[in-house]
Amino acid sequence: MTIEVFTKDIFAENERKSLIKKISHFYPNVKDAKESKIYIVEGPYKKNDFFKMGKDVFCDFISEDFAISSGRKLKDFMAVEMFFKQGITDVLAQSAAEALIAAGFKKTKKIKTGKVFYIKGLKESEAQNAVKECFANELIHRVGIR
Repeated sequence: MTIEVFTKDIFAENERKSLIKKISHFYPNVKDAKESKIYIVEGPYKKNDFFKMGKDVFCDFISEDFAISSGRKLKDFMAVEMFFKQGITDVLAQSAAEALIAAGFKKTKKIKTGKVFYIKGLKESEAQNAVKECFANELIHRVGIR
């Protein structure tokens, strides 16, 4: 199950400006941008367990919100995912797995982390290239349209 964690709109203005500034160096047509953290968790859990993970473990309830399963739906935005390539150590995933155990959840079968960038004003190929050029290290990350 996918848990997507993102900054609440009321607190996201500086994050949004920073993303737009980075992307607009290469793609001046960018209109808006947002970023989320992704946790893909597999294990012996029920849907309510994933909700509790998002709420109690992965999310700062004051400044962040989360969605489970399908993620956020943002109209007119291209969603570009960035994950570590196979064989690259995902230290954040290891920490997340330990945090889940500390919170009382059963051991995960598998967990991986990544980011999704929502970009408005660019075509699909431009949005994917923008993430590659501005945020990814091609040696360790794979980038693709969601």
